[in-house]
Amino acid sequence: MSAVPPEFHPAVTFTVRAARAPDVLPRVLELFAKRNLVPDRWTTRRVGENRDRLVFEIEMDAMEWRLADYMAASMRQIVNVESVVAEKVSLAKTG
Repeated sequence: MSAVPPEFHPAVTFTVRAARAPDVLPRVLELFAKRNLVPDRWTTRRVGENRDRLVFEIEMDAMEWRLADYMAASMRQIVNVESVVAEKVSLAKTG
């Protein structure tokens, strides 16, 4: 059994809230693709009284926290993205 290096955390979850716009999902996914990363899990929901908002959760296992923090900041710069929260989670929570 190998230990996880201290700069890595078992998993990172990004929670993104955005206006319901067709360009938001591919722009966020592009940030992962540019780094040759594929999210381990991705869920999207339409929310709000008129279902005019998107909430999606993106999970990455064993992502370096510095990169996760940088990617969250990059997501916040995308047009129509309203908020992004990145948090470290245990494997038990994501499993």
